[in-house]
Amino acid sequence: MLNPRVQKFLEQLIKNEKIIVDKFIVEYILEKVFDFLKEEKQYSIRQGYQLFRSFMEYILMRNRSNYDSMILITGQKGAGKSSTGLMMIKFWSYLLDIRLDLNKSLVYSNTQLMNAIDELPKFYPILADEAVDFASAQNWNKRENKYLKLKLAKIRTKHLFFILCWPWKIDKLDKIYFESYINYWIDLFGRGYGAVFVKDLNPVSDPWKLDYFKKIGTFNEFTNIEKIRDIYRKHPNFWELIRFPMPSESYYNEYLKIREKNIYHSNDLKHSFTTQDVSDAFIIKSFEDIYMKQSTLGFKRLLKHIKERYNYSLKDTDLKASFKNAQLLINKVVEDEIFKKQNKEV
Repeated sequence: MLNPRVQKFLEQLIKNEKIIVDKFIVEYILEKVFDFLKEEKQYSIRQGYQLFRSFMEYILMRNRSNYDSMILITGQKGAGKSSTGLMMIKFWSYLLDIRLDLNKSLVYSNTQLMNAIDELPKFYPILADEAVDFASAQNWNKRENKYLKLKLAKIRTKHLFFILCWPWKIDKLDKIYFESYINYWIDLFGRGYGAVFVKDLNPVSDPWKLDYFKKIGTFNEFTNIEKIRDIYRKHPNFWELIRFPMPSESYYNEYLKIREKNIYHSNDLKHSFTTQDVSDAFIIKSFEDIYMKQSTLGFKRLLKHIKERYNYSLKDTDLKASFKNAQLLINKVVEDEIFKKQNKEV
């Protein structure tokens, strides 16, 4: 149906005697506008969430045909990489009629990903929310990353569904992942909107034709989506633009809780840690283990001591945060040490 505001405007235009224009010409314009809006409606339906669903259904069919699939999601900060990944694993679980457990699907470290590969059932979705920890080009030669890549090369029979969220430029990604493991690349150019690229299977050429991006043109946050589509169409690996649904508030909050627990798996944060930071964390936690759990000493007494001894009012929430952060850092350090030990045994 024609937009009521457009319909009313054009009808008034026809009746308006002050406008000297042939009535049949106006009716012709009206007909063309109607056809245009009808096409736009069809386009919006085709480009809405139905295309997202069709894409996911195709990947599932692919996995059921004795493959596994890995999708790379890139985009500027705030483009919605994690949100897109969350909705993809949620819809994947819906298609398989399985109960999604984010604690099992979300991975933030080399060790977590390898454990997920070993422990999760066939066809289960895995979302690597911070893939820089193991897929960074600068860490390609680390022993644990080499071991993971070998593991990924041998697990096709489990038909797992992998999603890697990549926050850096594409040239920072380990080439083994980009050229050998990744099947589809989603580049988010706006929140909820992404361009899907399909890997070129020519065995002797660049599978993603990265040089073509220098030739197809540029755009920014104000560029019309149709112009963006026209630009992307010039790339030989481009498939389609997809509008991705956004997670509900409760679903996203569940994700945030898990991410917070794993914040020390972030590659950016790990590089900022010093030996002193680790020592301080162990001292703080040991203090809590030995003294804070005794009935004679609690948060209130410690806060009072800080106030009386140093004339500084420390908040209860800040004190608890210090203990929590210390625990998170210790968990990461201990996990890395366990992995090193296991890796040596292998």
